[in-house]
Amino acid sequence: MRSTHNAGRKSSLVYGIHRAIILCGEHVSRISTAGIEWNVETRGSKNGQPLILLHGFAGSLHAWDRIAPFLEPHFRLILLDLPGHGETPLPPEEIGFAEFTNGLIELIQKIARKKPILCGYSMGGRLALHAGVEASETLRGLILIGASPGIEEPRERAKRRNADHDLAADILTKGLEWFADHWGSLPLFASQKDLPIEIQNDLRRARLANDPNGLAYSLAHWGAGEQEFVGPYLYKIRCPLLLLAGALDQKFCLSNHYMASAVGTSNLRRVEIPHAGHAAHIEQPEAVAQEIITFAQTLQE
Repeated sequence: MRSTHNAGRKSSLVYGIHRAIILCGEHVSRISTAGIEWNVETRGSKNGQPLILLHGFAGSLHAWDRIAPFLEPHFRLILLDLPGHGETPLPPEEIGFAEFTNGLIELIQKIARKKPILCGYSMGGRLALHAGVEASETLRGLILIGASPGIEEPRERAKRRNADHDLAADILTKGLEWFADHWGSLPLFASQKDLPIEIQNDLRRARLANDPNGLAYSLAHWGAGEQEFVGPYLYKIRCPLLLLAGALDQKFCLSNHYMASAVGTSNLRRVEIPHAGHAAHIEQPEAVAQEIITFAQTLQE
């Protein structure tokens, strides 16, 4: 039924591809798929429904730290560092967005004991969306936060590709201080100026913690300009779907409206989070968590 709302210590044990570390109840693993050695952290309810979280560009698995406390009592959280971010290194050989997606699908099959809910934000949302198009039968549900199906018009996609490559070059030549200032000043993140100053400072420190080569590679290989437009294939998404966007993020509210009309599932919720911009899970973590919990409660085992 469619509805719209406004609303420590290292273990010496090595298990094949898993090298486990237990830190204060958190389980950290490194798992290899498609040439990517993923850094994976699990938190929360050991027997809870698995919820896989994919961060956005220039983030890491710690980008979910504000919302995680609201989710941990309800889910077994599986947090990933995307390649070139956090503790997941770049792959040794170049891979495109399709190979990136295939690596994620293979990872999901390895780490989830039962069908998971897959949730992605922005770049992570684009990746989650592609996984949903290619393998929705492997998912209990799909949640997208501030994500899009890509750029339909080839000329506009090429324009975005050139802009992404220019930004990648600027990051390498001008450095992370420049990038942190530039990225934080984008209109996309204007609503974050209303966050408490300590949270704004945390966001800037997180951007400064990145590897310039990882950011540049990500833009050049997996940016929105490199992503295939999947609008014609949204009908392949058959799993339950939750589309979230900050109410102040009108571009992605419109994108969600488009996707809601094109997907193949009838189990759909589309929600706009009040008083939130692009990173709704950071700006209004409790409200986003409640939408995720409510959505999960509707899913059949």
